[in-house]
Amino acid sequence: MSNTTHLTSSQTIAMVDGGAAGDITVTGIESQDELVSVTHLSSASDVLSTEDLTAEFSVTADDTINNAAGTSSANGALLVVWNKKSPYGV
Repeated sequence: MSNTTHLTSSQTIAMVDGGAAGDITVTGIESQDELVSVTHLSSASDVLSTEDLTAEFSVTADDTINNAAGTSSANGALLVVWNKKSPYGV
């Protein structure tokens, strides 16, 4: 699953499948973009059970965020928000 929506010209949100701690594919994020938040949902349909994992993640490459040695999100989904730094973002 990967659903991406542009909130503004510089902010984007995507819901992606969770995974083991490590690399997570987030299509459209670029290495210079600023990660705003990463929220773990226990399932894509259960938005009431959440956990803020932002502090564990960083953008490590185009289309990739990483939380090596962090929390597994394999049993759920991740809601990822980021600010675009190029070409027309902040």
